[in-house]
Amino acid sequence: MVARLDDDKEPVFAIESVYSTGFQSSLHSHERGQITLVRTGLMSMMTGDRSFVVPAGHAIWIPAGMQHVSHGYGNICMLSAYVDTNPWPDLPKSCAVFQGSDLFEPLLKRVVVHQLRHQRSHSVAVCQAIFPCRRIRVCAGSATP
Repeated sequence: MVARLDDDKEPVFAIESVYSTGFQSSLHSHERGQITLVRTGLMSMMTGDRSFVVPAGHAIWIPAGMQHVSHGYGNICMLSAYVDTNPWPDLPKSCAVFQGSDLFEPLLKRVVVHQLRHQRSHSVAVCQAIFPCRRIRVCAGSATP
């Protein structure tokens, strides 16, 4: 599904992913900003100079073009939205981990459902509710030794 990301012309592309324990991605980046909510399990994510821990119930913002690699611990279920950052220029330019609110997961699920139903304009409206987050607070992040 992520392979479609580069071909999708809509401003928002969202997926739900499930990975078994021991998952590891290759080093990669995306042309869009990525926000991923970890629903179950634990994920660590490394950039060139930082490491982040993302437990269940938390999300990570990864700016467009940021090289990263992810590792999964336990069975991972996550929701990810990949967004054209042009409509939201105030989004952070560095990675940030934050606790998802009670509303955050249902909003991301709504984007996935609207996308599957080809109701793209609804996805953009939902993302406007998600991404006015000019005040993303970093909860976990540390320099890599």
